[in-house]
Amino acid sequence: MENAVIALQTQIKAKHPTTGKPITIVGVDTSSPEPRLIVVHRGPKGIYAEAVDHADEVPE
Repeated sequence: MENAVIALQTQIKAKHPTTGKPITIVGVDTSSPEPRLIVVHRGPKGIYAEAVDHADEVPE
């Protein structure tokens, strides 16, 4: 079985689609027919990883 996660060589800064807080896109989960973005963000108790369907662009 092939690896279902693709790590990005360049991480992308974005905003979480529901909270609007800063996140970093670090990879893509391709284990399902609809690929999801793997993101990391800081929460009240530390750093979290999460899969989301999309992320909002951060203007440079």
